[in-house]
Amino acid sequence: MESLPLFEPAASYEDRPVIAGRNGVTYRALQAKSILNFAKGSRMSDVWTINPYRGCEFACAYCYARYTHEYLDHEDPIEFERQVYVKQEAARILDRELRKQNVRDFSIAIGTATDPYQPAEARHQVTRSLLEVFRRYTGLSIGITTKGALIRRDVELLAELSAQHRLTVHLSIASLDAEFLRVVEGRTAHPGHRLKAMKILADAGVRVGLFMLPVLPYLTDSEARMRPLLAAARDHGARFAIGGPLFLMSASRVVYFNWLRETHRDLLPKYFALYANSGEAREEYRAALKYRIRQLVEELGLEYGMDEDLITAGRRMPGVVKSACG
Repeated sequence: MESLPLFEPAASYEDRPVIAGRNGVTYRALQAKSILNFAKGSRMSDVWTINPYRGCEFACAYCYARYTHEYLDHEDPIEFERQVYVKQEAARILDRELRKQNVRDFSIAIGTATDPYQPAEARHQVTRSLLEVFRRYTGLSIGITTKGALIRRDVELLAELSAQHRLTVHLSIASLDAEFLRVVEGRTAHPGHRLKAMKILADAGVRVGLFMLPVLPYLTDSEARMRPLLAAARDHGARFAIGGPLFLMSASRVVYFNWLRETHRDLLPKYFALYANSGEAREEYRAALKYRIRQLVEELGLEYGMDEDLITAGRRMPGVVKSACG
């Protein structure tokens, strides 16, 4: 499990500067001590992670990262989508850390717990400021994961970074069914807009792939659902694809099961059986789903899996990190 970056303590979250947003969201300033966080755990380990924001406005019912708001004194998991923390001076801190730390041994993953291109980014541009810092360096291994079509704003910068680093963008799309996504994902970008962003990035020379994540059991796990999505991603420039089943941490379990009660009550017994003992689906389901996805991915001419050197654990990059500005 990812450990959490350090931040300056405050008496309470109510004491932090507040900016009103849309849809009942408020933005709060968070003075981070660190931007690069070294993650160690069973699901993601030995990788540097960057989350420009804490909390996420996309409000996906299944979001595993809701538990992270408990560290900011938010007990209600819904606060994860209503109270978004904007990391102050993030670019300055990142530049300092890149100069001091030997980061070349491991990949840097941007957007592991909160989306770097959520609506807050249009206003606060923390993600953009971090990408500008990477322009000063060469030889890094960087992966960006997002459900946000706003990433196409940065296509020229990302193309530039692709020439300086080993960069991969992972567009996360769970389904082509826009109406279904509107219900389960709240305020994410329309799947068509995400595919358009994928095409724009691919045409600009950025390595891009599909994260078909999460695959929702009994809802999006059929071949009839997965095949058209994989084909669309291929046709929009994706070079690889991966998919995996829903993971339910305790906080996300509460929200997702409440969503099921409202929308698909008939599936509750199946979910209780599938997730009876942990946040992971039963092993036999996971194995069967992985087999089906791999077959479809390879049949459609895509590479199967993530770019191993960019997002998974313990892969060391050759060479040294160099500053482009001395």
